[in-house]
Amino acid sequence: MQIIRWIIIAALSLSTVFAADEWMNFAEPAPIYSVIPYQSGVLMGTAGGLRYWSPERDVMFTSKDGLETSSIYGVASSPAGVFAVSEYGMIARMNDGGNSWRVVNRSFLKNNVRLIPDQVLIVENIMVLAFEDRLSFYNIVQEKSLLTVNRIGSNSLSIQPIKEIAVHGDELFVSTGTSLYSRQMQWKNLDSDIRLVDPDSWKLVSKGKEHLGLTWKNDSLKTHKTYGTWLWNNGKESSVALDSSAILIDGKPVKDAALYNEGKSRIRWLIPSGKDYYLVGPSAFFVYSSGKLKDVFPYSAYLLGGTYELAATVDGGVVAATADGRIAYSNGYSWQLPQYVFDGIGNAAEAYNYRMKVLSAANDGYLLYHIWGHRIALYKANGYAPVKFFSPLDDNSCLDEILENYTVAVGATVAPDSSGFLVATSSPGKYGLVYISKNGSITCAKNVGSVSHAGPLKARIDKNNSEWVVYVSTRENFASSDLGGLDEIRFLPPSKTGGRIATVKLTHFDGPGGKTPVDIAVDEKNEVAWMVTSSMIGYLDFQLDTIKSPQSTKGLLGAEYSSVDVDVHGNIWLGTTQQGAYRLSRVNKSFDTLSTMHFNARNGMLDDNVLDLVINPKQGMIWFAHENGVSWYRRNDLREAESFMTDDADVGVKAYPVPFRPKQYPRFTIDNISEGALVSIYNRGGSLIKSFRNDEVLGGRAEWDGTGKNGKLVAPGVYYWTVVDGSKKEKGKFLIIH
Repeated sequence: MQIIRWIIIAALSLSTVFAADEWMNFAEPAPIYSVIPYQSGVLMGTAGGLRYWSPERDVMFTSKDGLETSSIYGVASSPAGVFAVSEYGMIARMNDGGNSWRVVNRSFLKNNVRLIPDQVLIVENIMVLAFEDRLSFYNIVQEKSLLTVNRIGSNSLSIQPIKEIAVHGDELFVSTGTSLYSRQMQWKNLDSDIRLVDPDSWKLVSKGKEHLGLTWKNDSLKTHKTYGTWLWNNGKESSVALDSSAILIDGKPVKDAALYNEGKSRIRWLIPSGKDYYLVGPSAFFVYSSGKLKDVFPYSAYLLGGTYELAATVDGGVVAATADGRIAYSNGYSWQLPQYVFDGIGNAAEAYNYRMKVLSAANDGYLLYHIWGHRIALYKANGYAPVKFFSPLDDNSCLDEILENYTVAVGATVAPDSSGFLVATSSPGKYGLVYISKNGSITCAKNVGSVSHAGPLKARIDKNNSEWVVYVSTRENFASSDLGGLDEIRFLPPSKTGGRIATVKLTHFDGPGGKTPVDIAVDEKNEVAWMVTSSMIGYLDFQLDTIKSPQSTKGLLGAEYSSVDVDVHGNIWLGTTQQGAYRLSRVNKSFDTLSTMHFNARNGMLDDNVLDLVINPKQGMIWFAHENGVSWYRRNDLREAESFMTDDADVGVKAYPVPFRPKQYPRFTIDNISEGALVSIYNRGGSLIKSFRNDEVLGGRAEWDGTGKNGKLVAPGVYYWTVVDGSKKEKGKFLIIH
């Protein structure tokens, strides 16, 4: 078993811990699109957010920090401030203090055109932005877009896009690859420069060769065939360029193998810092000091990268899986080191193409995971201690083989009594069902399905007869957009049949719109199974014999769905590939009329592309998997509170922080209470200051901001709280200090 190294995020504070609604994002800062020097380090725009690195600090800024996105293509600074530009041109400005950002312009988003990475610069109060089909100008002081240029000289920028922009003095240089243009600019009076949009006002400087790197040695223009950085210090050249064969630092070649790939440079940006240099490339970041090279590219707080699947663990955490076959466990604030399940082989493109849901977590830290065509892996310790591997090559293997020695499954789930796991394996005939116990025993029921190909599955126990009921998505082929439906498979628990899956009963249902469900969620409290196809929502009432679709989902825009889960109050959460996530709530307890809430990157989610989502009621978090990382959202009504204030409760009622300092901590919390309780706060004289009940105590938590009925902070002193639910009563006192 590998040694587990925990990376604790030091930025946590009491105000964060006590927050009712909170976002947290984890992302790998790669690839790197843009770099500028900032303070004693560098600020980098990446696909995972903004990373600031210095010898003293390494921190990531993402959508939750005010950026409203985590894909940053450009960074720039001036005496007026520090700015970040998103993939599609949204502009954010760093707030005073440097710990958060504020979006100042969204006007370019409507064009739906990408910024060219790293092609942002600021002169005076003007930001110049090069997009794939235009050149735009923005006033950073007035916070408004000025004008856009679509043609330069004889070139249409939609046909010959900009490759590089640079400024020397008052002259703006624009390269379209084999053509280089320049123009004298009136930076302080750009509004009055009426000829700026005239293509003929630009001068052709050079034509016929590549101009991807522009630099000046004194006042002499140097052009290069590749992107890079060229500096001169007392006549000594320092230079880096992508794909070049040599890197120079102060006139001396640097030959460290880590800087090259197959003999070609990985470095694009060279930033001096005192006597040191920062060497940065799209997938590289080094510090060069006194002739020694230090790799600082890995972001230690999160090393897993993009994910496609999540499994909630009973202890309140999550296990995430990547397409290249790595998994990692998180408790919500820190991550264990990722590990490969099977020799670096993962589910690759199949993970996305087929919407695989093959990662499953049971109690006691047991985990099941399937690698396409290779094996099924059983683990404990949340995936860090292997128990047993199952392969079609094993002696006496009962696994189905879609091809010779090739087993595939699109779905796996926890057995309904948590004794093990269930997997549906495709075959040339009818798919089979596999039960794997926690001790590593395996039993297979072959040809139990209605078709050859199976998708995701979920299971429950029929409370009337103790049968296991397994819902399996069916498909004509593996593709997640195929026609298909849902199989309901019933059988007695293996514990009652000698460890076997026996006496199987099958019922088939047509899928919503005739399509295959890509994910399923079972809501046993409300006796319904919810499912999504790539384009529709459906539900199967346990008492009915057909899958229906809700009649009204006001506020739900047309989307491609990727995942579904149900929270403790019966709300349905949907993941989408472009619109973030939706929460659907039943109106008057009806499955057919649903109200909608929408969550995306503007709220704090890492990215609007949600590949999977899962709810963990232990901590009241919903987790989201993205191509560039993982995010979670915590809110009180996601937390399971049924056991609070019962004879079986694991924890008692508690109140914190004590003493309560309202100007330091935003709220006083009374926790681990029942959702039917009445919470009251009194002053020392016995007068009621505040009370909470119903929606205010969802998730078993009441939170008070320290204000009275007049909305102002109450006076310092001793206060009392009570929690009453029927015959059960808890009470305590606390001190308020201003």
